[in-house]
Amino acid sequence: MLKNKSKKNLRVLSSFLVKKMFSEDFVCRRNFEAFIKQRKIHERMEHGNFLDLLTTVHIETRTRCNSLCSFCAANPRFDQREDKYMSEETYHKIIDGLAEIKYRKRVSPYCNNEPLLDENIYSYIAYTRERLPDATIELKTNGTVLDEEKLNQLFDNGLGKLYINDYQFSSHVSEKLKNIYAKYKNLYNDKLIYSRSLYSDQVGRVNRAGSNPFQGSLSKPRKYFCYRPFEMAVFTVDGKMGSCSNDFYLENNMGNIHNASLRELFTGDRIQSLRRHLLEYDRTMSDACKKCDYAGLAKEYDYSCLFKFLLPFYL
Repeated sequence: MLKNKSKKNLRVLSSFLVKKMFSEDFVCRRNFEAFIKQRKIHERMEHGNFLDLLTTVHIETRTRCNSLCSFCAANPRFDQREDKYMSEETYHKIIDGLAEIKYRKRVSPYCNNEPLLDENIYSYIAYTRERLPDATIELKTNGTVLDEEKLNQLFDNGLGKLYINDYQFSSHVSEKLKNIYAKYKNLYNDKLIYSRSLYSDQVGRVNRAGSNPFQGSLSKPRKYFCYRPFEMAVFTVDGKMGSCSNDFYLENNMGNIHNASLRELFTGDRIQSLRRHLLEYDRTMSDACKKCDYAGLAKEYDYSCLFKFLLPFYL
């Protein structure tokens, strides 16, 4: 107990000293500059070559969650969205668009929702695997409705990875999830990931473009770059594409898969305009971006910077 407390105190002291020596603006900007240069993003802007940067596609097949997480507007106590399902036609258009560009990276048939509340999720995963045989298909679930049969059906249909996030709002659910994980972790190995966090905990949470019910919006926009619109596409139930999973209300509407191809949406004028502003550290042009406190980069990104090791202190 004392050892854990000492480690925590050491982390707090380290964070205090780092922030005294280096400002957040200095550390983040040095990282932005290195990242942008090494990814050759300015050159890509000139030539419009962005499809190979697309690494994450979120597809929200139903606008509903059943978790009580305090940090998320999808909490049934706060969610004001109408409960809608994505049609099979819409889902297939998105996946077919990815197949056209020979997409091989991450597809996540969820966003701000609980994916297992949509009974079509199994057939959607099967279709995704059929059309995108080399893609990584991932789901994140709070596990409330997960059971052994559903777990096995997900993997049988082609799921590549399942994250079980136990938010501990029910001791019964937590016990069930621990038992499921213990039984199947050796069978599925690194395809099955189990984690625990507290549904009411705000520590380390971003404000999710101002939609976090207990944090709200920034008083003024950050003058920061953000990589998300360069690497991510987010689709909601009616086929609209957004540029970031933090944009809960899809204020950055980039168009609709029913009116344009996926290639056109990800390289079109709307999203290119957003990217140009972000390259100038300007978040004021977007209602979602100007309210968001996300630092713009993740520590997992592959790039070199003398100050990269300091970035986690500001994330």
